Amino acid sequence: MKAAIEKCRSKRINRISLHVDPLRSSAVGLYKKLGFQIDTLVTAYYSSDRDAYRMFIDFDNE
Repeated sequence: MKAAIEKCRSKRINRISLHVDPLRSSAVGLYKKLGFQIDTLVTAYYSSDRDAYRMFIDFDNE
């Protein structure tokens, strides 16, 4: 994941976003450690009873 993030940064991509199940706390924690932030909760993303966090990381590519 770190290599993918660095590749995006080197290609001057401004934002990476992903979706993760809020119940997968270890995955949410990993993404936060990598610099991702929770943007919003997307209800019924996976199914009618399974939501997802939309998470993102922004780069300052000046």
